[in-house]
Amino acid sequence: MAGVPGQSPVELAVFDVSSGSANRTAYAWDPGSSSNLTDLAVTPDGKDVVTASGAPYKQEVFKLSDLSEDGSYATNPYPNAVDIAPNGAVAAGTFSWYDPHVHIFEPGVSEPVRQYDFPNTGGSSGSDTLAASGLAWAPDASKLFAVSYNDSNVYSLRVLDDPTKAGTAHVVTAAATATRAKSLTVTGKVEEAVTIAGNDHQCP
Repeated sequence: MAGVPGQSPVELAVFDVSSGSANRTAYAWDPGSSSNLTDLAVTPDGKDVVTASGAPYKQEVFKLSDLSEDGSYATNPYPNAVDIAPNGAVAAGTFSWYDPHVHIFEPGVSEPVRQYDFPNTGGSSGSDTLAASGLAWAPDASKLFAVSYNDSNVYSLRVLDDPTKAGTAHVVTAAATATRAKSLTVTGKVEEAVTIAGNDHQCP
């Protein structure tokens, strides 16, 4: 599988190298009306390739057989990374100052099961951003490694634990006003959240 990085529109090709030579078996110019290819990853079953291009704002999926469209994973501006775990889970990354940067998907499901938003370790108004092609799964998919950087070009390695597990949300109810120094009753429940924003371990 090959693609031309940074080119607009995107250009993709599939090659069979089983004979010892590279024989092109599929080719696509401007697949999915995408531009500025940054990263790509092939699914474990060898059926599809998932791409990360600056536009459109989603990680697009193409069949390896003929590079026709085969779905997508909805993310944010601007897609710049993708990696696929051995179990098929997709980690999609975006260069987004004010939105989540890492989006975790179950295979073939277009909505993320979990999202991560990096903190701001620099001096800008936006958060740290994900480096291009800056995602990598642990072999057992128990962790996802992400490389981010701030506006001073200080890089961080972030370790995201259990990324395929949906987070939990705490819903509480309390009185709108209360007397100071008096006890206040708060009730609530814990719910499974489809999407969360959070930060995991950071190693400068």
